[in-house]
Amino acid sequence: MNLTERLNALRTLNPVLKDALLLAFMLLLLVFRNPRIFTWPEPWIEDMMIFIRDEYNTGFPDTAFAVYAGYIHLLPRIITWIAMKSDPENVMRVMSWSVLIIKLLAFFLIYKSKEISSAAVKFSLLAYLVLLPFCSEIYNNVTNLQWWLIPLMGVIIIKRETGISGLVVSVIMLILTGLTGVNSVLFALPCACLMLMVRTKYCTAKCLTVIACAGAQLYVLCASGRVSGGGTLSAVASYISETGGIDLIHLFVIRVIYHTLFSFGSEKYLTGPRSYADILVFLLFIYILVLNLRHCRRQPFVWFIFLFASVYTAAIFCQLIKSEGVSWHISSRFGGERYFVFLRICNFVLLVSSIDMLFRKVLGRDGYRKAMICLGILLSAVLLKNYPVFFKFEHQYYADVERFRSAEPGTPVTVHFPPDYFPAGRSIVLIKK
Repeated sequence: MNLTERLNALRTLNPVLKDALLLAFMLLLLVFRNPRIFTWPEPWIEDMMIFIRDEYNTGFPDTAFAVYAGYIHLLPRIITWIAMKSDPENVMRVMSWSVLIIKLLAFFLIYKSKEISSAAVKFSLLAYLVLLPFCSEIYNNVTNLQWWLIPLMGVIIIKRETGISGLVVSVIMLILTGLTGVNSVLFALPCACLMLMVRTKYCTAKCLTVIACAGAQLYVLCASGRVSGGGTLSAVASYISETGGIDLIHLFVIRVIYHTLFSFGSEKYLTGPRSYADILVFLLFIYILVLNLRHCRRQPFVWFIFLFASVYTAAIFCQLIKSEGVSWHISSRFGGERYFVFLRICNFVLLVSSIDMLFRKVLGRDGYRKAMICLGILLSAVLLKNYPVFFKFEHQYYADVERFRSAEPGTPVTVHFPPDYFPAGRSIVLIKK
C-alpha cells in the first residue's frame, strides 16, 4: 500500500474511531509531558488547605457555594466531593485525572467545532494547548482548573446548538464552569455582544446563563470586599503618565508575546531595563491584530475571542495598577503565570491566523500546504524544547496520608504538602473519623 492509499484509508475511517484516536493521542501527549503528576500527584495550596479541608470538615453540598478568595468554586468542590469517596491515598489521583478529563473535553469540543472554520487555526490551537510553555502551577491541579475552563467556556458559548437536548447539556456545563472563578464575569460583555450578532433563542439562552452566573459571582465579589481598596483612578493615571505605560507594555511583550513560544530563562527578562523596542513590538502586535479583524470582520467567533481577550487584558492590567504600581505577585516569574495563559493562547492563534492569511494570498494551493506544514514543524520544534517537564519527586504528603489511613479513629494527624510553593511550607491537621 503506497502513501496515497494509506491517506485515503485514513479518510475513510469511522468518524467515532478518528475522534477516539485523536483523544487518545492527546492523552498520551499530556501524560508524557509529566507522567508522575498523574500517578503521584501532589496537592496544590488550595487543593489541601481549602477544598479537601472543607470537604473533610463540612462536606458537600454545604460546601457547594462556599466562598473562597471572593468567589464561588462550584466545579472544584464537586470534584473534591467525588474524590473524597475514594481511599485517602487516591484522593489526589482522582482530582488530577478529573482535571485531565475536563481538558480533553475542551480539546474535543474545539476539534468538533464548526465555528472555527480554519483547519490551520483549529489544529494549531489544539497543539498549543498541549505544548504551551508553562510552570507547574497551572498544569493539572483543581486549584488552577479555572484557567483551563476559559477555552472550554468559549467553545461552548459559540457552539451552534441544533436541538433542545444539546442546549440543556451546554447550559448545565456553563453553570458548572460559570460558577467556578470569575471567568463568567469576563465573558459577560462578549456574551452580550454575541446576542446582538447571533439572534437565535439557543444563543440567547446560553449567553443569559453566562450573564446570570457573572451576576452571582460579581455579587459575591462585592459582598466579600475583594473589589474594594487599591489605587484610585487618579493614582493609576499618575502612574501611567510618569512611566509612559512602558512598564505595562514591557510586561505584556515579555509575558505574552515572548512567552508565547519560549519559557523564561531567568528573572532578568522581567526586571531588566525597559526598552523602546518593546513599544515597536507592541505596535506591530496591534497592527497584526487590526489586519486579522479586517480579514475576519464577518466571523462572530473571531470578534467574540477578540472582545474576551480585551476584557481579560483590561482585568489583568487593572489588577496590576490598582495598588499604584506593578504588582510583584503577577509580574514575578512564576507567581503570575496563570494570569497570562489565555492571552498567550490568543496570541498564538493570532500568529498562526496571520501567517495563514498571508500564505493564502501569496502562495498557490500546493505552496500554501507545504508552507503550513513547514510552519507547523518549525513551531512544534520550538515548543517541544519545553517537553517533557519534570517536577519534584514524591513528598512527605504521601507518608502522612499513609499514617492517616492507618490511624485509629479520633487520632489527629498532621498532613504536610509540598513546601516549595511557600518557604515555610503548609500543613493541616486531620482527625480520623
